[in-house]
Amino acid sequence: AAALYRQAAEKLATDAGAAEAWFQLADALFRQEKYEESAKAYTKLMADFPNDTRAQEALLQTAWAFHNAGLYADALRVIERAPRQDLPDEEAAQWLYVKANCERQLMSHVAAVATYREILKQYAKTRYAASSGYELALVHYRAGEHDKAIKWAKPHVDDERLAPDVTWLMAESYAAMGRDDEAVQYYRILAEKYPENLRAADAS
Repeated sequence: AAALYRQAAEKLATDAGAAEAWFQLADALFRQEKYEESAKAYTKLMADFPNDTRAQEALLQTAWAFHNAGLYADALRVIERAPRQDLPDEEAAQWLYVKANCERQLMSHVAAVATYREILKQYAKTRYAASSGYELALVHYRAGEHDKAIKWAKPHVDDERLAPDVTWLMAESYAAMGRDDEAVQYYRILAEKYPENLRAADAS
């Protein structure tokens, strides 16, 4: 399918048809987890057909494609073009979430903290809030701010989707602070409750 979309994108005579083909090609590559190629196809769409509706629709997915390819600075350049208003809460939160993740990966500690906290403040009811809380805790942990890491991680310790990672982060943070009783408690929880987790052996 990707090969056929590429042929169509390069041969279709109408702008609308070519733009649609580039969009579908980029989407197909993304679903195949060929993120860098996907980002290039999305970029081609936006460069050649900037006024087509598909170009605007592709912005968020382009940011994710660059993000997933590890091209965080490129993703942030796309994010700078994000719509600024009249977005549904879920979409607005998603824009901020990919932005914060890029900032975290680029070691922009202050910026990442601010963006994650904006999500938690403005979009606490969206599906990105819990992940943002954990990622914020992770930023603080990597900065050596273990008390803050515990503060932001603890509310998510019972979230089944995040619990193993949160439990490990709590254990490591308490250990770094020399609070051995709490550290042992969370290491034991990880080993006993989530034995399939890759960190469970270390925890035990």
